[in-house]
Amino acid sequence: MRWTVRPVQAADVPVLSAWLPASADTTLPEPGTAAAWLLAEGADGACGPSACLRVRGPIGLRRPRHWYHVGCVVHAAPELQLFHRQHTLLLGNDHTGASELAAGAHHPALDAAAQALAWRALLMAAREHLQATRALQGGMVIAELPGLRDDQGRSPFWQGLGRHFHAGDPDAVLQRLGGDGRAQLAALMPRQVVYASFLSPAAQAAMAQAAPSARLWMDTLADAGFRYSHHIDIVDGGPVFETHLDSWCARR
Repeated sequence: MRWTVRPVQAADVPVLSAWLPASADTTLPEPGTAAAWLLAEGADGACGPSACLRVRGPIGLRRPRHWYHVGCVVHAAPELQLFHRQHTLLLGNDHTGASELAAGAHHPALDAAAQALAWRALLMAAREHLQATRALQGGMVIAELPGLRDDQGRSPFWQGLGRHFHAGDPDAVLQRLGGDGRAQLAALMPRQVVYASFLSPAAQAAMAQAAPSARLWMDTLADAGFRYSHHIDIVDGGPVFETHLDSWCARR
């Protein structure tokens, strides 16, 4: 199947809202800005709107964005023949100023082969938009992937870390406050280095793991040159992928 990509229009929003999380932003970007909301549909008219992707200009400049940086420290005692490598988490704003690919979603009936083609078409269109608005964009482009959830929709990563600082449902906060909700949650998290080994095994295993539903999108990003940035989402521990915008635009 061949795909065409166009900007989302007001008439498309009710359809897309059925695929997107309740907390998703459904406002249309202003024309001529760094932002875009792109929609993929079948070029032959056999299927209507099937997948969408947002492009956001430099992020975190008005409302801080937060991620955990996944680092490493080594504790060694050669005389005792001990060597321990520990993963660490440090809350920060490292991707401030980057452009972002976000809110990717697709029709639930879209099969894996069609999804892969739709993601590729959307990614190419996003690159064209970023290149056309280069003066308005950041030097890096990131994509934050959703993390693992259990059968009840809970995040093992949040259960292992975040819930100790906010006992409520983080998804309810995000649904009520949108982007402001993530900043509010981040304000409650520890600012000191956290050793991952203090978390539950389930929380550690969820760090930097993308949800199964996002694996095709992750593979598409990797094929385009995006790489794991050693940052994860503060709620579900999903990985953040990144690339240099100019290098990506120069790829053939």
